Formats: sequence, structure tokens, C-alpha cells
Amino acid sequence: MPICPTCGAEHEILDPIFRRPEAYVQLSRDSQEQHAQADDNLCRITLPECAPRYFVRGTMPVDVEGHSDGVAWGLWAEVAEDVFSRVLELWSNPDQACEPPFDGTLANSVPTYLGTLDLKLQIQLTGPTSRPEFQFARDITHPFVQECLAGIDVHRASEWLSLVADES
Repeated sequence: MPICPTCGAEHEILDPIFRRPEAYVQLSRDSQEQHAQADDNLCRITLPECAPRYFVRGTMPVDVEGHSDGVAWGLWAEVAEDVFSRVLELWSNPDQACEPPFDGTLANSVPTYLGTLDLKLQIQLTGPTSRPEFQFARDITHPFVQECLAGIDVHRASEWLSLVADES
């Protein structure tokens, strides 16, 4: 583990993750069982009287000062039905990374940041053995987006992990 130049301590840098999208987590257990299909990569919610909703899990890479690997948020994006269908179609395709990025919106409420749900992002398929990679546009002024784009230090990386320890 790297030694922190600020405090002299060793920080274990782990990736903060969400296991499911917020819309799924908010459902009752009965609704999850009857109206949702979810695994570690994809989620579909089909509640009666509501339009179906589709979600894809991916990673959001973030540079960490002094840590060559950085961190990767494990997040969910809500996508349109046609995007979901295309992702499924390409899921095992070794050339899926050649597909242009898809539009989506962030589907997790990141603790201590107001308004992370529905932040616009791009989804790039990366290969059949890896999760898609998410990227925010540089012109979004939200604090979470700005930290993801600018990078963070190891102290902030540790704080991020503690934010989601109870969420996931």
C-alpha cells in the first residue's frame, strides 16, 4: 500500500460500489421479486401502470494522486430501451468496444452529494469480460462530476469508500 504524503499512513484504496440502481433499492421486496429482474450487470423494472425502466452497471474511473491505479466507482446508469437492447445484443461480442458510446443518466444517489440522480453520462462498452465505462461531460458543474473529472487524493478516496460502505 502507498504511504500517504499528507499523513504518513498507509491507505487501502478500494473501489466504492453500488450493487443496484436506486430505483431498484427503493422497491419493496415484493415488488423486486414480482416486477424487477436484476443481476450484477443489468436491471429491468416493469411496474404495472409505469413505463419499463432499464439499467446498466458500469465503472467510473477516477484518478487518485500518488496511486497509479486510481479508483473506479461501481455505478448504474439508466438507459433507453433501445440502448438496453443494443447492450444485450453486444454483451458477448469481442468487438463491442468499437460501438459508439451510449447516452444514459446516473441511477445512484451518492451520499453527501445532492442531486446525483439523472446526471447525464456516456456509456462505453469495453469488452465481454469487463463492465462498461462511464464518463461525465466536462461541462457539468455538479461537485461529484467535477471531483470525478479532476481526480482526488487518497484521503478523499478513503472518504468515498466510507460513504457507500453501508449503501452497497
